[in-house]
Amino acid sequence: MTQDWVVIYRDDQNGHGQWTVVTARHGPLQGRRIVSGREAECQAYYTNCGCKSYE
Repeated sequence: MTQDWVVIYRDDQNGHGQWTVVTARHGPLQGRRIVSGREAECQAYYTNCGCKSYE
């Protein structure tokens, strides 16, 4: 499992924001890349994407 993280910045005419992408360490998303604070949306994405599981 990777231990790294990525920060995504947005600053344009429509607004600005910052998001941190991490590897979930526990729970149903363990081993998946998720956006911190948006776990429910990430769970919905992985549930519907047909992506390979990393379990």
